[in-house]
Amino acid sequence: MQVPAAISVSQAITLCNTALNDYTLSIEGEVSGYSLSRGQFVFFDLKDEEKEARLSCFMMVHQLTVPVEDGMRVVVTGRPGIFVKSGKFSITLQKVEPKGEGSVRRAFELLKKNLHEEGLFALDRKRPLPLYPKNVGIISSSDAAGYGDFMRIVETRLRGIHFTMANVAVQGKDAESEICTAFDHLNSHYALDVIVLIRGGGSIEDLHAFNSEPVARAIVRSKAPVLVGVGHERDITIADFCADVRASTPSNAAQILLPTPDEVRAIVGRLIQDGHRRVENHINLLRE
Repeated sequence: MQVPAAISVSQAITLCNTALNDYTLSIEGEVSGYSLSRGQFVFFDLKDEEKEARLSCFMMVHQLTVPVEDGMRVVVTGRPGIFVKSGKFSITLQKVEPKGEGSVRRAFELLKKNLHEEGLFALDRKRPLPLYPKNVGIISSSDAAGYGDFMRIVETRLRGIHFTMANVAVQGKDAESEICTAFDHLNSHYALDVIVLIRGGGSIEDLHAFNSEPVARAIVRSKAPVLVGVGHERDITIADFCADVRASTPSNAAQILLPTPDEVRAIVGRLIQDGHRRVENHINLLRE
């Protein structure tokens, strides 16, 4: 048998990486040895407790949208390859998601702590909603039950409001990016008095997009005040903490956003009475 000609180390690594280039893997495991280098690079091992297998993982810190710490169970998505300088096999990650309720809740608490310390929840940065908004943006799924509940209440409230709908996924792998894109689009293309972010209830895994850092920052940088109505009354998300005003449910968001016709008539009645009183006081003053 003829022995193939020898190739260099770098050629061998290039050959291996070319063979692996078409593979994108999703892998579940436990985080071990998490570290942040120079504020830019994230390194950790993903381990399998049963067989004591380990994989080295690497990613840029700006791609990490949820806090991670040792012991958390996660699902990572990335491409396998060999680093030329070290010869080490590693997974270059594109995405990390907590797996299981315990890890999801831990990621929630870590992110909540980080954003609170940064000042994103501060009361002095929250803006009031206008009493009578004219132009309202809605970010939701048109097929979601929460959106239907919101619109049913809206139909019983003050009329003449112009709504601009951004139809997005509110669950699943595309929800986070679509919600962020919707905020940026509505703020850059429309002069809105309020933006409403709504969806119905679900498990903590279902509400993952509303507990993500990118969505939190999209809410905070919104030019228009943001009203968030996500889940049931017991559901509290990171989006709720960042919102200018939080509603307990999508239906409650509609109630907060717009007054009823009876409420408007009552306000107008009080204004008329106040006007009459002022006129009478002024007439009496002139008589004296």
